[in-house]
Amino acid sequence: MSSSRRQAREAALKTLYLFEVGQTTAQQAIGSYFREHDPKASEDVKAFASELVYGTSNERFDLDKALEPHLTGWRLDRLSVLDRMILRMGLWELKHHPETAPAIVINEAMELARTFTSEDAVKFINGVLDAARAAAPLRKS
Repeated sequence: MSSSRRQAREAALKTLYLFEVGQTTAQQAIGSYFREHDPKASEDVKAFASELVYGTSNERFDLDKALEPHLTGWRLDRLSVLDRMILRMGLWELKHHPETAPAIVINEAMELARTFTSEDAVKFINGVLDAARAAAPLRKS
């Protein structure tokens, strides 16, 4: 997987966190993130990160409905903000980027969890995204 895609996913996760806890708009969160934390990011990174942020934030309620049945013993509101954002973003990418193999999307979500949350979260995110992927055709035509 290209390092610019990974960099964009990390930027998107951090931006979604700002959006979720900062009570700001997605547009303000993206602008703030790149202005303050990564002003030298390439246009490719900014474009993919922005797509992930806008897509995930705009569809968060539908994504939550699709994720809920696979959270055995959990509710989304009980998960950490970062775990919730990783799940939403991963599911959004599974739905909207058929050119990227599902195994890659899920692995990238696991790497985000490994970097930003915990090893327990890695296993949980893997299981939830794989179950959500298997439960219904996710790819947009």
